[in-house]
Amino acid sequence: MGDKRHANGILEYLKRIYDEERRGYACEARSSQEVEEWQASARPRLREMIGLDRIADSAKDHVVEVRLGEPQKVHNYTRQKGIITTEPNIDIPFWLLRPGGDGPR
Repeated sequence: MGDKRHANGILEYLKRIYDEERRGYACEARSSQEVEEWQASARPRLREMIGLDRIADSAKDHVVEVRLGEPQKVHNYTRQKGIITTEPNIDIPFWLLRPGGDGPR
């Protein structure tokens, strides 16, 4: 019983996300010019749907900040932990790895 209900749930989900009426921006281009026209019409809606305009508005005065920790020598490279503040209150950690030696790199 549970397997059938699970399968029905999956089918309903797929119908929902692939519903033709909800696919107003499906690309049906037949030429590169039609692709460009489709992109131009779809981009504003995509920006709205994924929140890029709101992100841009909330980050308009934000200055990206990068903070680096102390470099550590590891084998034949140097490793530094860093944090970049990409938007207000959004910190993304990363590692900066620099090869040792004279190069070329």
